[in-house]
Amino acid sequence: VAATYLWIGYAAVQFSLYARTSDYLTSLAVVPITPHNTHHILLPPSQFQQRRQDLLHRIGSNPTAVAFLSGGAAGTCATLATYPFDLCRTALAA
Repeated sequence: VAATYLWIGYAAVQFSLYARTSDYLTSLAVVPITPHNTHHILLPPSQFQQRRQDLLHRIGSNPTAVAFLSGGAAGTCATLATYPFDLCRTALAA
């Protein structure tokens, strides 16, 4: 019974976080892209901001990247949230 509660908690955290993260990353695709200079390694703040916006737009408009990053973040957070309870359950069972 205790393992069932752990899996329910894990799934609840994972699916809710996946949905929120996926929505957030997809919303980044609406960031406008303007041309920028790609020849400089050390960028002034304005060019750094532009590259950052460009990268966020590319991530948000790529469904594979959104699914990968959302799934990774959701799985990590769900594990961090439920692992201490799983550890206690294992210790009490032994």
